[in-house]
Amino acid sequence: MAAVGALLPWYIANLREVFQAQSASGISSGAAPKVAFALAILVALCGGALVADTRGLMTLDRGLTSALAGICVVGAALVAAIVCYRLIAAPPELNSRRYGLYLSAAGSIVAVVSSIRHILRR
Repeated sequence: MAAVGALLPWYIANLREVFQAQSASGISSGAAPKVAFALAILVALCGGALVADTRGLMTLDRGLTSALAGICVVGAALVAAIVCYRLIAAPPELNSRRYGLYLSAAGSIVAVVSSIRHILRR
């Protein structure tokens, strides 16, 4: 969800009705959201491998599953930190938040919680 949210509008300029308001997606609003997008893709891939291992579709050894779970927790926490920071500190020229930013924040928090839950259930 965080990766999809990075492709949606995060900000829109607060302008008068006379002007055309321009929106910016997460990808187009700086380097940090691009890093969050790449980390969200990495977390999704690692999480998919862990789910496949849990369901018996793929067999991974214990060390690899521990490494993938660690990558998921750390990566999801970094994505959550980046997105939540951008939720608080918007670029000055784009100061109205949009739904993509909220979707990314929700997705990153869900990823952190589910990653921690996966580790605790093992």
